[in-house]
Amino acid sequence: MLTSTLVKIQPFELPKADSKTVAPTSIVVSIDKSGKYTLNSKNITQSSLIGAVSSKVKEIGARDATITIVAEVGVPWKKVSQLMTLASQLQTRAIIATQPPE
Repeated sequence: MLTSTLVKIQPFELPKADSKTVAPTSIVVSIDKSGKYTLNSKNITQSSLIGAVSSKVKEIGARDATITIVAEVGVPWKKVSQLMTLASQLQTRAIIATQPPE
């Protein structure tokens, strides 16, 4: 699993990690504690997310696409895991955005 600290994201608290992996970002999926999803900074329903992410990956190409998962602290791990599984099914990379420890 990769984590990244170099993603411009919404102002909510992210998990902390020492990782400093730099990876290109082409698709950003954000999840906040209330369950709201955004895809590349645009609001999207959970039911539309799979199709929209699949379309973006197809547009970019699975070898070149990277899904960055930006999950606010407190988001159930199951939601993050579902996005990791989707990336795997689409045969593309996924990273989880984190913030450095204080």
